[in-house]
Amino acid sequence: MSSDYANGVAFVGANGTTTNGGISISAEDEDDSASDEELEARRVRKRTEDLEKQYLDQERRWLNRERISGTAREREREHERKAAEELTRTKDQLAKRFKEWNDDEETRLGREEYYIDRSAWLRKRGAYRDHEQRHDDADRAAEDRKEASLQSQRADARGQADAFLDEVSATISRNAAAEAPAQGFKLSLGARAKPAAPTPAAVPAARKSLADVEGLLEDEEDAAAAGISKPVLKPLSDTSTLPTYGADLSPADRAAVRQQLATEIPMNTEALFATPIKYSFLPDGYLEADIRPSVEKKIIDYVGVQDDLLVSVVLEGIQEKLPASELIARLEGGLEEEAAVLVKKVWRMLVFLGECGARGL
Repeated sequence: MSSDYANGVAFVGANGTTTNGGISISAEDEDDSASDEELEARRVRKRTEDLEKQYLDQERRWLNRERISGTAREREREHERKAAEELTRTKDQLAKRFKEWNDDEETRLGREEYYIDRSAWLRKRGAYRDHEQRHDDADRAAEDRKEASLQSQRADARGQADAFLDEVSATISRNAAAEAPAQGFKLSLGARAKPAAPTPAAVPAARKSLADVEGLLEDEEDAAAAGISKPVLKPLSDTSTLPTYGADLSPADRAAVRQQLATEIPMNTEALFATPIKYSFLPDGYLEADIRPSVEKKIIDYVGVQDDLLVSVVLEGIQEKLPASELIARLEGGLEEEAAVLVKKVWRMLVFLGECGARGL
């Protein structure tokens, strides 16, 4: 071995520390006249102070979230209480009115259309029932589609599991036959034909791709918590690695380009909020299909309950095309410092969806 590598190679870090053989040596410590014991005590003390600072910061954020969660739960209980009181009051009023109903008196007073113009009342009643019937039919059809989708997913899952088990059984049988060729019989569990893999057209590509890249749209804190290694980001304006229009790409290439695009969205808050959102290219129904589920999930993570009021504030702010700072101001009353975190996540999704629409992805 060369003498240059006999004792390892020294690397200089960005903060001026030198690493040799796994030991970090600060440039300041090299010139310090203090003893090794005192230098080590300083490092331990600094490390302890840093850990204490991190602990206090996490504790403060946890306490804030607990307070916000308690407020949200109390608001939800108050909303449910008022709704229950209103329902009870309406039921009591209707029960009292129907109990005291008098056909002769109502005919004399002429307050109800039923007693004034029976034919007009019948026409309106028929139109109302037709309207209700159409809505009921639409709800039943939606439920049937949802149930059929769930059944299809379960069937696909069962088919994939069966195919995997059949493949394992066949492999075991082949190995057993190879190891014991003199045996008079061979156990075979049978091999079921593998179900055909669903074609890309069978899956909503845009929604699936958004789920695939959602992890890349998280910020540094969430990425670190999930153990995701964030790639080196480039400015979103640098489109040298992306096609100008991706409508002619294959599904696999389009998914890869979407992932690359997700890595180029700014992580820095100031740069992110300065990035314009291409509202005209956002897909139809993006609020309900993409934004609402993500916002509801994040709010549940922050406050512990689903707060429909906060969700509505976010969606209405997007519809009004508010700047990020104003949307944060609207949410601070209910989320405090978590408002900026939530808006940052939503902003990254909006930028991503707009860029995908603009580039035909």
